[in-house]
Amino acid sequence: MNKILDKQILKKIFVMIGMMSLIGGTFIAIMTYVNIGFSDKFFSTWYSSLFFTILVMMPLGAIIMFIANKIVKISIPNQREILQNIAIGVLMALSMEAIMAVVTTLNIHGYSDFNLFSSFCQLIKLFINSTLGKP
Repeated sequence: MNKILDKQILKKIFVMIGMMSLIGGTFIAIMTYVNIGFSDKFFSTWYSSLFFTILVMMPLGAIIMFIANKIVKISIPNQREILQNIAIGVLMALSMEAIMAVVTTLNIHGYSDFNLFSSFCQLIKLFINSTLGKP
């Protein structure tokens, strides 16, 4: 039987998709509640953000996981596997949560102040580069 269609692999994929949907949906619900409270717009905003997460963030998460894995394997190749896995998990958590926070905030407040948002991102980049000693 084809290895891709193996029942064990399919079971793992569906469990992972379910867990990611549950965790992502919970985080998005919390961020939506903090931003707009439990109002008439709550469910429509939450559904919109949740569908974006399922359709865009999950595939993006796989790509980020691949990149984080490569970075960790290059950065700390001689460390134990558990430490490498922890580093990958921290990189994944920080990057995915940051992206979900930005998307949810833009979804709630709209794209009308995108210039303000991009200038704020440039300010953060400048701060990080000055902290790391890069010009």
